Amino acid sequence: MTAATPETQGFTLVELVVALAIFGLLAAAGTSMLGAAVSTQAAVGTALGKVAGERRISALLQADLQQAVARPTRDANGRLEPAFAGPGDGRLLSYVRAGWSNTTDASRAELQRVDLRMEGNRLVRAARPMLDGAGSETEMTLAQDLASATVRLRDAKGQWGDGATNEDPTALPVAAELTLVQRDGVSVRRVFLVGAGA
Repeated sequence: MTAATPETQGFTLVELVVALAIFGLLAAAGTSMLGAAVSTQAAVGTALGKVAGERRISALLQADLQQAVARPTRDANGRLEPAFAGPGDGRLLSYVRAGWSNTTDASRAELQRVDLRMEGNRLVRAARPMLDGAGSETEMTLAQDLASATVRLRDAKGQWGDGATNEDPTALPVAAELTLVQRDGVSVRRVFLVGAGA
């Protein structure tokens, strides 16, 4: 009778190669999943930034246009400017709004003349501290990387147009439509009610 020899403890070379191959596959899958999660997070962050920008523009313009008042103004040359004007003279919209708080008791009106215009690929809101005559403007960029921006106005008769045929300098439209087309072709359309009756 021969004595049993104890088997050697450990892994064979084949077992080690198989284990390393499985570990390599798991590491590659984990790395690709991590890369996909990071790129998804970046894409979601970009999309949320666009949505936040659009909501900021909408909130600002809604506040502006709901406080539009029928107060014509005069430009630096003394020419009459209507209280509310549509596209023309390099602007998309021009209006006078109330609700501009004067918390510092500066020598200015509590009404504000605002122009909305395109400058290159930017949508800009420019406001003047004085209603009549010359005055410096405070500009704020509302949106960038735009291909185009268009405005339509709805009159009291329910007709949409650019407001060019309106000869009453105190007339306010019922609603204003702003369409922004981004460079990637995405189009965003917003409709705002105008004036205190909104």
